[in-house]
Amino acid sequence: MAPSATSSLLPLALPTNKKEVGNPETTITTQEILPAQTNPRTIDELIRNRSENAAEEYILSYPEMGTEYVDYTFRQIDAFACRAAHSYASLIPQRTCSSETEVVVGLLGPSNLEYFISILALTKLGHTVLFLSTRLSIAAYSSLLEATSAKHIVIHKSFRQAAEQVQQDQPTLQIHEISDRKTFEFSNGDIIENTRFDQNFDLEIESGKVSWIIHSSGSTGLPKPIFQTHRAALKNYSSNLNLKGFITLPLYHAHGISSVFRAIHSRKQIYMYNADLPLTQQHLLKILRRYDFQVFYGVPYALKLLGESEEGIAELAKLDVVMFGGSACTDSLGDRLVQNGVNLVSHYGT
Repeated sequence: MAPSATSSLLPLALPTNKKEVGNPETTITTQEILPAQTNPRTIDELIRNRSENAAEEYILSYPEMGTEYVDYTFRQIDAFACRAAHSYASLIPQRTCSSETEVVVGLLGPSNLEYFISILALTKLGHTVLFLSTRLSIAAYSSLLEATSAKHIVIHKSFRQAAEQVQQDQPTLQIHEISDRKTFEFSNGDIIENTRFDQNFDLEIESGKVSWIIHSSGSTGLPKPIFQTHRAALKNYSSNLNLKGFITLPLYHAHGISSVFRAIHSRKQIYMYNADLPLTQQHLLKILRRYDFQVFYGVPYALKLLGESEEGIAELAKLDVVMFGGSACTDSLGDRLVQNGVNLVSHYGT
């Protein structure tokens, strides 16, 4: 299998303190030894724990273009999130203490690297992320933002018109664009950033705060918000398949975001499908053939594309697990895959 590229934008080391030695103009760098937290209490503490204890391990892969993947380490995604958090803090100020109510921030855009880093950045600031499907109506967006008391929405530029339509009904809603890669993906020489933002938080209290808000499909009316605390989310992520994965699911979907964080929790690398590419059999086959995966996470449409050819079914059969969610898989497709050796698992209903 061909390896993906690796990003060397950041030095792979722990946060540091600098001490003067001898000549006042001379400094040496020493590692700041942080106490290990066996059971992280917040999403950000999980990320920093992995960054501190598995800094050089590759965890997330996303294409630079097409299907050409770049691998990122735990240390890198933590630093990226830190930089993006500084950018967002000028627009959506960080909470100052745990007694302060969470700020709900809507997030609307394609599931790309910038979207994922924005999730991590907003949670670093102590905010609650409201995941918004890219397929909702204006009325649905407005309803969810109102129901969750969200006063901020972070969007990909392609959704500005939709956000402005919502803003007409909710004049206090503030619209911000998702930070682009130039905001966080750059070389910083030998400087190691301190990525901690929660010094003034009581993490035992924070664990009971709402980390994410997902929403129902709205198939029987307007979608309803579903609240998840840090504690509940982390308990969910601790139950994982412990397998290297490939995901085509959108991150605003419960199965999608959970699959990525289960990979982070288990320290198993996960590859995200390029959000700029159409989902086609050609692209899926190219990726599956080139990289060595153990589990595939997708919607039934992705399985349909691969199930239409012997080559696609053969690639799925090589995997330990093929898991789908988001909608039902037809009996005929499921039967065809299983009969050809595909270990098919349903995660439908999330």
